[in-house]
Amino acid sequence: MKFLGYYKDQLKSELLKFKNGNNIAIERWLEIISKTDIVNHKKIDYIIRALGSRETTPSLSPLDKVGIYLESKLEAKYIPKILSKKITPQLKFLGKYDRKRAIKNSYSCIEKLNIKENSSFLIIDDVITTGATGNEIARALIEAYGNNIKIFHFALVYTPLSQEYQYQEQQYNQKFYKKLIAS
Repeated sequence: MKFLGYYKDQLKSELLKFKNGNNIAIERWLEIISKTDIVNHKKIDYIIRALGSRETTPSLSPLDKVGIYLESKLEAKYIPKILSKKITPQLKFLGKYDRKRAIKNSYSCIEKLNIKENSSFLIIDDVITTGATGNEIARALIEAYGNNIKIFHFALVYTPLSQEYQYQEQQYNQKFYKKLIAS
């Protein structure tokens, strides 16, 4: 699991701008992504995105711009319409165990691709909180394509627990925010 910053402080408002489709915010995030090692990861065959909280099938999302951008950089295929999801309860205030239980078996692959053996998938998401969504998408991919696939997870931000967000993480986030705004 790789992420760029923490869903705290000023970065939280910048991510909300991204999620709301603010073009300046989207361009800033794409600029930051362009400077990360994720764009050099040449072992990715397919890119998919997590579905939003109210999506059951993919609709136009700011994450699609990230997927399209990464598709061009990684020479991978972005396949936004591969997943479907059952409506789940609001996950926002649930802990790790309850999130995992609430999302269990909610994702499925609706498009069966003819993929080569040992293919790799990159799941992109805006926020990782507990990892339950990524794990659920991984389960759906393995169910559809078998255990021989490789799965990577990339998100813009991670929501840390209070004890995980100490001085060092705060300093990192402040520096990252300044780089993001300068982009």
